[in-house]
Amino acid sequence: KVNRTSVKTKIADLMNNAEELIRVMHHEEKLRIFFNKNRLFGIIANHKSLWEKCALLTNLALNFIILFSYSEDFGERLNDPRLFFKAENTNTKQVILTLAYINLGFSSLVVFFFILKRAPLLISH
Repeated sequence: KVNRTSVKTKIADLMNNAEELIRVMHHEEKLRIFFNKNRLFGIIANHKSLWEKCALLTNLALNFIILFSYSEDFGERLNDPRLFFKAENTNTKQVILTLAYINLGFSSLVVFFFILKRAPLLISH
């Protein structure tokens, strides 16, 4: 936070935070060089909000399917889910597992690139 009451306090706060700002800029420059050399990582890292939204949507779909799949109408409740409680939907368990793995992939991308971008700064701080 910067004290913006006068020009003098703004400059004083800038000077107090200069080392931290320089450290962040060096780290960002190293990431920029790394992402330029490794285009695939750069493309994936630059679309972090897309991966966050995909993780959220797969999570919502997964929870929706789980909510409308488990009933005691078809035998053992936990081992025989049926989507929308219909007897012909016998592959619901595979759908749940597939969505879970997709969600794990999206969430892993988000966490990996967060750690790549922020962890070195947090550790050295």
